[in-house]
Amino acid sequence: MKFAPRSVITITALVTFSIICRVEASERISAGKLGQLSDRVLLAQFDNKKTADPETKPTPGKATADEDETLLPTEPDEGESLLPTEPDEGESLLPTEPDEGESLLPANPALSNQHKATNKPSPGNEPSSAASAHTTYLKWLAEEKAFPTAVTCANCHPDHFEEWSVSAHAYAQMSPIFNTMHATVLKLTSGTNGDFCIRCHNQVGMQREEELFVSNLKRHPASIEGITCVVCHRVDRNYGKVSGRTAIVEGDLLGKVYGPKGGEILKQALSDVDKYKIQNKNVNGRRPVHADAVKFDPISTSGFCGSCHDVNLLNGFRLEEAFSQFKNSASNKRGETCQDCHMGEIPGIAKPRHVRFPSAKKGAKNEHLSLAELKATGEVDRNYRQEPAARVGEEREPTQIRKRTNHMFAGPDYSIVHPGLFPHSKELKDFTYQSRISRTISAIEKDVAARDPNASFDRQTAEKKGVELAKKYALADWLSFRWEEGWGTDAFENAEKIRVQEDRKSSSATGGRHAPVTSYFAKLPEQELKEVIAAGWHDPNPSKWRKGARARKDARTLLDKQFLLLNRINVERHQIWRRGLQLGDFIVTKNNDRGLAFKVQVINATDGHGVPTGFDAERLIFLQVTVTNSNGDILFQSGDRDPNGDVRDLHSSYVHAGKLPIDKHLFNLQSKFLTRANRGGEQEQIVPVNHSPDPLPYIRPDTRAGILIGRPSGARKQARLIPPKLHRWASYEVSDKELSGSTPHKIEVKLIAQMVPVNLVKLIGGVGYDYNLSTLEVAKRVVWGHRVSPSKKDTARRGGALTIWSRSVTLDEDLGKVNWLPTEAEIMASPPDPFPVQPTENGDENEAANNKAPPIQDGNPQGESLLPETPDDGESLLPEGN
Repeated sequence: MKFAPRSVITITALVTFSIICRVEASERISAGKLGQLSDRVLLAQFDNKKTADPETKPTPGKATADEDETLLPTEPDEGESLLPTEPDEGESLLPTEPDEGESLLPANPALSNQHKATNKPSPGNEPSSAASAHTTYLKWLAEEKAFPTAVTCANCHPDHFEEWSVSAHAYAQMSPIFNTMHATVLKLTSGTNGDFCIRCHNQVGMQREEELFVSNLKRHPASIEGITCVVCHRVDRNYGKVSGRTAIVEGDLLGKVYGPKGGEILKQALSDVDKYKIQNKNVNGRRPVHADAVKFDPISTSGFCGSCHDVNLLNGFRLEEAFSQFKNSASNKRGETCQDCHMGEIPGIAKPRHVRFPSAKKGAKNEHLSLAELKATGEVDRNYRQEPAARVGEEREPTQIRKRTNHMFAGPDYSIVHPGLFPHSKELKDFTYQSRISRTISAIEKDVAARDPNASFDRQTAEKKGVELAKKYALADWLSFRWEEGWGTDAFENAEKIRVQEDRKSSSATGGRHAPVTSYFAKLPEQELKEVIAAGWHDPNPSKWRKGARARKDARTLLDKQFLLLNRINVERHQIWRRGLQLGDFIVTKNNDRGLAFKVQVINATDGHGVPTGFDAERLIFLQVTVTNSNGDILFQSGDRDPNGDVRDLHSSYVHAGKLPIDKHLFNLQSKFLTRANRGGEQEQIVPVNHSPDPLPYIRPDTRAGILIGRPSGARKQARLIPPKLHRWASYEVSDKELSGSTPHKIEVKLIAQMVPVNLVKLIGGVGYDYNLSTLEVAKRVVWGHRVSPSKKDTARRGGALTIWSRSVTLDEDLGKVNWLPTEAEIMASPPDPFPVQPTENGDENEAANNKAPPIQDGNPQGESLLPETPDDGESLLPEGN
C-alpha cells in the first residue's frame, strides 16, 4: 500500500476518505485495549433490532477509557470486596445449587420445581417454573426474525451441526487472534479499513451493523458463530470474487434455505405429519422447519467458495489467492471442485473418477463422459458419504438417504479458546444459561423475603432479570471453570471432599482456631481469585464453581464431549496436512573429513492449489533439522526456536537483540510481506500497513495505476509456497569444525506447521486479546496448545503446532539417498489425542498415559519449554499482560 504525500492528495482521494472513514474520532481504536469500548459497543442483542443496547450507551459527560486501561473490570466502590464472601459452614456459594445427588444438566426436570414461591403472587403475576424461564432464551433463538443460529438448525441436522461446530468456519469469529489482528489493522489505519477483514469472518454481525471491534462475549449468538449455517444456505445469488461482500437473505426459521438438492426430501417429510411431526408454519406440537429448500447450483461449485477465499485489497494487493490457484490447477481441469476435496469422505482428496462413478470405468457405458457430465447423470457419487440429511420428529426419524457432505472443514487453524466456548455447543450454552436464570430467581426471592416477609414475589420479573443476566454473563461463566486443574473429575472431587471433611474435623477439634487449611479452593491465592472474578466480566456472582461439586461434575461431563470433538478435528487436521505436504528424497551430497552436506525434498502432493494457501503470510511451516553424534550431542540445528517460540528469522526478537544468530539454513514456507521503505528499498513487515508521514494514517487510493506491474507500488507479497505437484529442496551444510565426537552421525528432520508465528502474536497484542487472555498465554497456546493437567510445564500442554512428518537417518559411508514418501497408512494414522477425555490423576505421568501421548517435542528435541518462564537473560520478550 503506498501512501501519497499530502501535497499530491487529490480531490478524489479526499472524497474517498470521507466515504470510507465512517468511524468518529471519539470511537477510534487508538486507545488500543479490547474492552475499552464496552460502554459504547453493542452487547449481544436478544431482539431483532440493529441498535445498541440502551444499557450500554454512554451517559452524558461520561469519560472514555484511559489509554492504559486493562481488560480487567473496574474496581468496586470503597469498602466493597472483589472476593466472594465465605459462606457459613456447609453453605454453598451457589445460591440455588441442588443437593449433592441432583444434577444441573438441562434435561433434568427437577429444576422446574426448584424455586417455589413462598408468598402469594399478586394478581396478574401467576408464577411459572424456573425451567420455563430457562426456555425463554432458547425460545428467542427459535424466533429470531433475521438470522437463525446454528443451534436452531441442530434440532433437525445434528450430524451437520456437530461437524460444523468444531470447524474452521465455526472458529472464524471466535478466534482471539483474528479479533485482535482485525483491531490492529483498524488502529493502524485509523478505522478506515472498515469491515474489510471482518466481513468474511462475521457476515451476520456486519449485516446486523454490530461494532467492528468488541469482545465476542458481547456479540449476538449467531454473530459469534462466524461462518454459520445461514452464511452459506441463505445466499440466493452467485456473487463471484467479491472478497466476502455477499448478502445473507434475512428471515426467520420458516424462511427458505438454499442448497444443492432442492426441496423434494423436505416435501416428503412435510407430507408425513404423523411420522415426522414437523410443519413449515408455527403449529403447536410440531417442530417448525424452513418453508422450502431451493435448489441453488452455485453452492456446489468452487466459485461459491471463491467469494471469500480470494481476497484483494482495494488498492489491488492480492492478500489470498486460493481460488485463483485452484482455477489454474489440474484438479479444476479434471472437473473437480473445492467441495470434492474439502467436504468429501476422505479429508484432502478427491477419489479417482472411475472410483467415484463405476459406470465410467474403462469399457463401461459412461467412459467418455466428463466428471461434470457424470455428476449430472444422477449416479451415486462415491466420493461422499450416503446418509440422511436430517433427523426429525420425537424419535429422530431419518429422512431419505442422499449425498452427505462433511462440514468439518479441517484446516491449519486450531482453537486456543476455552473448550467451554468452542466448539459451539447447545448443551453447554443451555447449562450455564439455566444455572444463571435459576440462581437469579432464587437470589431475588430471598432478597424480597428478607426485606419484607409479607411482600409478594413477582416471579415473572425475576425470570426476565435472570434471562437478562444470562445473556450477558452465561458464556463468560465458562472462563472461570478450570478444567485443566481437574475440576469435575472423580479424582479431583473425591480429594476435595476429603479435604473439606478434614478441615471441618480439625476446625471442630480446635474450636475453630488455627485450623489447617487444606481445601483446594481455600488455597487459591488472592490474585488468582481476582483473575477468576475478572474473567466473569463484571459478573455480580462469578464464584459459581467454587463450592458447587455437582455443577463441576456436570460441567466436566459436558466438556468431555467437547474434548472428543476437538480430538476428532485434530485427526482430520493431521490427515489433510499429511495429504498435502510430504517429504520426498533425502540425499547426502558430502560426508567426509571436510564436513557434511545433505538436502531434503519437500513436496506439494496435491494438484489443486499451492501449499500453504489462503493467508499464507500467516502460516509458519518449516523444517527443523538436528544433527547429533553417537553420544546424542547436538552438533547442528536449523529450524530451532528462540525462547519466545519464534524461528530465528528476521522477525525474531532475540535475533534483533543480537542474542541469537540468524538461521541462514532456515527452510520456511511462510510468505513474507515486503513494503517500500521511506527512503527507498524494501523491508519485510509482519502486518503490511506502510508507515505514513501523516499524523492521522488512513488508507488512500494509489496515485499510479498498478495494472502494469500487477500489484500496488508500495507493497507486495513474496510468495514462498510450493505450487501444485511441485517440490522444493532444503539444503544444509555442516562444516568440519562443527562436527565433533564419535560417529556415525544422526540426522533428524521434522516438518512442522503452526497457524501463526509468535512474532505476530506479540506485534498485535497491543490492542489486547479476547477472553481475558494475555499475550504470553496466547503465544503458548499457539506453540504448545492448552494446559491439560495441573502441571505448569509447557511440555505438559497438548495441541498447538503439529509435527506433520518426523524422519531420522543414521549416516554411514554407503548412504547416499533415502526416499521418505509416506504410505497411505501413515497419512491416515491417528495422532495422539490432545485433550484428555478420561479423568486424570495427579502429575504428568498419569495425564500422558491417559492421553496415550508421549511428551510433545514439536519444535524442541530436548523436550524443553519453548516459552520458558525465565529465558537466557531471565526475562521473556513477550509481554505478560495485555
